[in-house]
Amino acid sequence: MHFKGRMVVERGLKPIDIVPFINIMLLLLIFFMLTPDFLTQPALKMNLPKSFTSEAMEKGNNIEISIDAAGAAYINGHIADKEGLQRFFSGLANRKPSLVIKADTNVSLGALTGLWDMARSHGITQINIATVNQK
Repeated sequence: MHFKGRMVVERGLKPIDIVPFINIMLLLLIFFMLTPDFLTQPALKMNLPKSFTSEAMEKGNNIEISIDAAGAAYINGHIADKEGLQRFFSGLANRKPSLVIKADTNVSLGALTGLWDMARSHGITQINIATVNQK
């Protein structure tokens, strides 16, 4: 099958359609503006107590447990009841980790000492309380 057709040779510069380029640039701009919102990790809103004599700790083998103002304990961002904390501490007994308690300033002393005693009864001897250095 043979088609007859003319071949047109165009000379000179043709105008470039920049609308698709602008659309892509706007999408990239929106993407990079929204990316930092997705990078932040959800965390508990806590007001840590202030201290003048606090020292920085190494990030090594630390286990963090948070207690919010209502007295609820959280392990890795998940709420844990008393039985869950018991199971968690019994699983850590062989590793001998260092425990960091991040307690809100409004936590009752009874909730804090209860968590402290529970950790000590499972063989965890290195227990620290997280504070904000006020220098």
